[in-house]
Amino acid sequence: MAALQRRFDAAAGRGGVAVVRTRPRSGRYARILIAVVLYALYFNAIGMARSAVEQGVASHLWWAPLALAVLLVGVLVAQRRTGV
Repeated sequence: MAALQRRFDAAAGRGGVAVVRTRPRSGRYARILIAVVLYALYFNAIGMARSAVEQGVASHLWWAPLALAVLLVGVLVAQRRTGV
């Protein structure tokens, strides 16, 4: 089983360049829940914006990506301050 896992890891390209920073003891998938929640919030915001435009309540969809950008900048600034 371990040999099969190594083959899958090699095929998936693992062991290459690190693209994220994590604390050594936090684990590989420590932040996956945060990413899933952010995706769900963004998906709902885009749906609400589209519905608002279709109903004539709003004229543009720009506020949903802008809200996500502001949220992500806030998260990045908070991470920089705490050193995570």
